[in-house]
Amino acid sequence: MTAALALVFGASALLLTIYQLALGIIQRKGIEAERRKLYIDSAVLLDQRSFLQAAFRTLSLYIDTETEEARNSARKIVRLLTSTPILVASPVISDKELSTFERETQAKVIWIVTSNEAIEFAYPTLGGEFSGIITNNVQRGIQYRYLVADSPRARERQRSIVEDFEGIEVRILDRIYWSDSDRAVDEYVIYGSSEDRGIPEVVGYYQYPGSNPRRWIKMDKQSATARLRDAEAQWVLSASQIK
Repeated sequence: MTAALALVFGASALLLTIYQLALGIIQRKGIEAERRKLYIDSAVLLDQRSFLQAAFRTLSLYIDTETEEARNSARKIVRLLTSTPILVASPVISDKELSTFERETQAKVIWIVTSNEAIEFAYPTLGGEFSGIITNNVQRGIQYRYLVADSPRARERQRSIVEDFEGIEVRILDRIYWSDSDRAVDEYVIYGSSEDRGIPEVVGYYQYPGSNPRRWIKMDKQSATARLRDAEAQWVLSASQIK
């Protein structure tokens, strides 16, 4: 009997040890997974398309020229980096690359929040490739929602676009929204909505400050979700501006 009890206790102790070892491995894997989320591959930082590389070029341009335009771009770049440090490893893509993404998106709503009162939606040039993509996307049921800074020209464009283009909506933002001293970009695009269950995740792009031709910075997931909530809230608040 004593031998049997000793065997039982010994087996229990062995099982407890195995359990503790397994638990330790699981916990370590969890910690490593969290570390990997924070880890930035150095190869990405060395990529010429990374935001870090583009930011260095922008800051260098300001140092070399000291023009007001370069100063404004550099100021916005610093704000972006300060508010969202993870952007250092985000890719910077062209209008053409963004148009390819937009052609294939499964999002049901595309948000464009912009200070551009002309409300242009033909990229990369007027009448270019993107305008056809927008037409095709509207035909397959995708909604375009523009939030634009208030001005007489913006309101004129709002009326003509809503009359001529079904599936494209435009609402007016108070200009104070864009004069906010903390605002770091002049335009951003969000693919998805809170009700959109058919896509794996919300994707967003900031327009790269001062880029000509335009380039875009891919947002991290947290920023894309935050910008979506912001756009949806502004959309509701701007309903009273519809005329």
